[in-house]
Amino acid sequence: MSECCPHKHEIQACTDCSYNHYHKIKTCTKDTKYIGEGCNHIHCYKGETSKDNGHRHCFKCYTGPSIPSKCGCGHYHDVYGKTTCDDGHTHYFKGVTDVEY
Repeated sequence: MSECCPHKHEIQACTDCSYNHYHKIKTCTKDTKYIGEGCNHIHCYKGETSKDNGHRHCFKCYTGPSIPSKCGCGHYHDVYGKTTCDDGHTHYFKGVTDVEY
């Protein structure tokens, strides 16, 4: 697949532990936004966390710029963000997307 073709990535991450619990994040990226020169780009992603400790959080963030994989096939993105404030607290998270070939 060409680096400039529209595509999606899967994201799986866990939030930090806040108020003695954490949440799981599982979603796919949505829109692709090209930045700078060439095919460098970022993606929007959003969703809800798992339900833990009786509640969920929402998130809406952008990935970091594309990072070439070490084998030279495909790329991935760093993901990081902060959830909405629900039940009196927020959570932070970070991770990476899957590799898109």
